[in-house]
Amino acid sequence: MSGIGETISSHLARFFERKLIENTPGLDYLRAEPEGYHSTWDYKCKRCVLRHQKTGIRVGADPLDLVERVDRRQSSEATRIVYIYLYEASGSTSTFAEVQAIANHKPREAWKSLVEHGILQRVQGSEDAAGLAWFTGKITWRDPVAASRLSSNMADSGEPWQGAEFCIPIHAGVSNIRRSTCGNPQILEVREPVSQEDNPELHVEREHGVLLVEAAARRDPDGVRSCLAARADVNFKDRRGWTALHAACAVRPMWEVFDLLFEHPKINLIPRSLAGQVPVDIADKYGQSEVAAVLREQMRSHPEAKRLVT
Repeated sequence: MSGIGETISSHLARFFERKLIENTPGLDYLRAEPEGYHSTWDYKCKRCVLRHQKTGIRVGADPLDLVERVDRRQSSEATRIVYIYLYEASGSTSTFAEVQAIANHKPREAWKSLVEHGILQRVQGSEDAAGLAWFTGKITWRDPVAASRLSSNMADSGEPWQGAEFCIPIHAGVSNIRRSTCGNPQILEVREPVSQEDNPELHVEREHGVLLVEAAARRDPDGVRSCLAARADVNFKDRRGWTALHAACAVRPMWEVFDLLFEHPKINLIPRSLAGQVPVDIADKYGQSEVAAVLREQMRSHPEAKRLVT
């Protein structure tokens, strides 16, 4: 178990809820790991994941946030996190990578991808008065930790997590989640999300500055690119005063992330955190010598930053 005590969650759902809902969703989330999981870069699917240490199941770092609300931290009803499991036989690696690449900023597109790949299946005749259907699949409220505990007592190959390689969390309102009619008490059904185009007043407001810092910390160039395309402030500071450049300097380098940041015309190479540290200080602190060298080279050609080069 690692990270900051305040941010560690023994319950994976709580970890995601805090990331999605709490008032200060800063970088601290990314420096903590929920119990039983290890945050790592998965080279097979080329995504940042939470790997369940006992079963090896890789959980997506970003849930599909299907809760419609103008203020992303408020909801008109209770919500919960449920989990959908993917298997190699269903082309799980490519599907997981495709979904996770857009889960953070296009959750409904990620939902459509799961439907198109057959991971979610429409329940026939389940449409409500608004025409929204229910979907089922290997969906359950049990995350890999809870599933492994149950599996140790029950050798049932019919459980949704048996043999799974990947797991995608879904955040939805409780009225949009129900037990499946298939007879398996572990299986759930989730109602398809309401169309944003038909309900523009319900759009989720994304705090792109926060998401930019998070994407940089995850070494996620696609996420950084998407946030910048959405006009995120490249110099946005989280509650510690860290910018995306600070965050990128604290982890093993993903050079595409640095290229995107360095190429931005408004990038500040020497923003100070609340502790007074500029990004090169963070690179030195975390032993990222290559990053520090590249950053100092960038600073030497900058009229203000060059005075800080040592």
